[in-house]
Amino acid sequence: MADTDDDAALAGIARDLYALLPAEFVTARNSRAAEVRRAGERALATRVKVLPKPSVPAWAVGLVAREEPDDLDTLGELGAELRVAQASANPLELRALGKRRRQLAAALTRTAARLAEERGVPLSAAAQEQVELTWQAVVIEPAAERAVRSLLLVRTLAPGDLGGVALDGALAVPVEGVTIDDDDADDQPAPPPRRRAATARTSRGDDEGQEHRTGAQGARAARARATGGKQRPTVVEPPEREADEGSARDDARETRRAERDLRARERVAEQARADREEAQEELARVEARVLQVATRAEELRRELEKVEEELEELDEERAAAQEEREDAEDREATALRAVEEARGRLAGLAGE
Repeated sequence: MADTDDDAALAGIARDLYALLPAEFVTARNSRAAEVRRAGERALATRVKVLPKPSVPAWAVGLVAREEPDDLDTLGELGAELRVAQASANPLELRALGKRRRQLAAALTRTAARLAEERGVPLSAAAQEQVELTWQAVVIEPAAERAVRSLLLVRTLAPGDLGGVALDGALAVPVEGVTIDDDDADDQPAPPPRRRAATARTSRGDDEGQEHRTGAQGARAARARATGGKQRPTVVEPPEREADEGSARDDARETRRAERDLRARERVAEQARADREEAQEELARVEARVLQVATRAEELRRELEKVEEELEELDEERAAAQEEREDAEDREATALRAVEEARGRLAGLAGE
């Protein structure tokens, strides 16, 4: 229990620090470490002291996660739709969703640049490119979304060349569910709550050699963070109640994830239904045209038969006319010979 309280206190402190401007981080971190040390939490103070400063692009991503959490919902839902489309191997749907992913990532990058500019931290073109790659990673990998929602990001993310997202070293404090080490990554619980919480349910795997604190000491550190160092009466929650609350939170996260997947599948099904109706209309149009062409072909066929009959009749008439012409030619030749014979006789009589 002591280790869990310590990790929760560290995550809560880190979230508070990462909400500050980058230029304020180091001073605020050192001040918080000193405050925790004065409260008697020496090991926790040591861990606070070494919290890494986030890069400016990572800070800008966290800024959007804090200020515009609904945009992360949109990214997550788009990712669920993409996974459904990939499972169904629908190329048209994949192209459309890929275009939406690029448009949405660009829009959120502009949002990050605007929010950062409003706080006096302009984002360079290179920084905006890193921010946009992080949104792309959130869409393709649920664990990347959980990492962003944890508000503990110290570096930006990017889709890998072979798929997936490398998350090693991305978070200041390890968060449950923000690892991709098996084929069931998509079945991890949904990401943590979007708003900052007084405590976080995280586990710290790199604190070997640190001395262990009691549950009362961990709770005291968490109260010091939440109240700015002012002491309040100690209230220790029974382990059973903490377990029940943790189970309820996990159930709520899983429910949100299931609802998101359901919405994504409903949208894909609706698009498929619309595509089917459009294809049905196109089929009806083509079938009507086929009927029209078939009817015209039948008309042309009958007309061809009629023309062929006329052609046969004309062939017969031509043959008869040709025979008649040949007879006329024979008669003409015979008549010409008779004329020549008559002229010859006449000439003979005249000579006598």
